[in-house]
Amino acid sequence: IGTNKAKEFWKKYRNNYVTEEDIKEIKKIGFNTIRVPINYRLFLEENSTNLIDEGFIYLDKIVNWCKKYNLFLVIDFHTAPGGQTGDNIDDSLNNSPELFKNEFYEEMTVFLWKNIALRYKDEKNILAFDLLNEPLPEKGDNKKLYHKLELLYKKITRAIREVNTNHIITIQGANWATDFSIFSRSFDFNLLYQFHKYWDNTD
Repeated sequence: IGTNKAKEFWKKYRNNYVTEEDIKEIKKIGFNTIRVPINYRLFLEENSTNLIDEGFIYLDKIVNWCKKYNLFLVIDFHTAPGGQTGDNIDDSLNNSPELFKNEFYEEMTVFLWKNIALRYKDEKNILAFDLLNEPLPEKGDNKKLYHKLELLYKKITRAIREVNTNHIITIQGANWATDFSIFSRSFDFNLLYQFHKYWDNTD
């Protein structure tokens, strides 16, 4: 349909994907927390550290709706620059976790997290910053990159703590948030370790 029509479509899609009525219904059902996945492409220009407004406009709406209906929220970095998984859940271009292979993608990630942390430092209904969703699944040569994961978490955390000491930081293990062997000692005063469990018949 062409670039312009595609932009129109995605704008309409995002404006309707989550609405105030959805947040109201979540509260009505009985939940007290939501986890909001974000895509860096709505916050940063491609291959740069230039901020753009679009993602913050959407995120501000969710933050305000959650305040209105007394819900906590976790900001989940689901799509990091370059991709943290190299699978279809992170919108990576080359089906490769380029975040761990390109220092500039790492710089973009740290920069964006610092700006998110600064913008929302006084928002009490934000429960936590979820630094990377399900990084480095065990496939291909990804295990060779495992040693970089905790180093990146530490780098992001240091940047966040320069501007925000108010919020929990949550980190996930490698291999779909199941492998915690990558971690050494806790490196922050307000750190939460998060795991994901996909039920099957093998254990």
